[in-house]
Amino acid sequence: MDAATAQAPHAGVGGANQFLTFRVGGETFAATVASVERVLEVVPIMRVPGAPPFVSGVINMMGRAVPVIDLRLKFGMESTAQTVDTCIVVFEAAAGESARIMGVLVDAVNEVVELAPEAVEPPPQLGSAVDRKFLTGIGKHGDQFMMILDLAAINDMSELALPLDGASAEPSSPERPRGALS
Repeated sequence: MDAATAQAPHAGVGGANQFLTFRVGGETFAATVASVERVLEVVPIMRVPGAPPFVSGVINMMGRAVPVIDLRLKFGMESTAQTVDTCIVVFEAAAGESARIMGVLVDAVNEVVELAPEAVEPPPQLGSAVDRKFLTGIGKHGDQFMMILDLAAINDMSELALPLDGASAEPSSPERPRGALS
């Protein structure tokens, strides 16, 4: 499937697609406006013990626990201090047969742009700091290129699964009852 076909469900007026653009580590990324739930200023993020390093934790969004992924870490970039421009973009992303809400930590939100289908090309084979599996294409708006994210790949729950090696739980010993003093 070509990139223009992949973006067709989000077509706007005249066949153009609307994308929210944002910056992460000096690069411009985009995601379909139709998938954006909201853009939030950074709110307190509760860490989740045992979560992968790229999972910042969860936020409370209207009573729902929403996981937040730090895109810098997910894409293998260096972590940086948050600024007044840092935001959490909350998306609805496909997850198998259903959709899941997730937040991504970004350096700054730029603008909403419209891209004609012919302005979107497949992700390049070379030259991207971001793994191709996280991209649906490369868009061009004026003189600016942007990497269009595959939100389903970023929201892959198999990468978010916590290890079940028992490292965080103390196994009970068959020789003595749990809680007994030695």
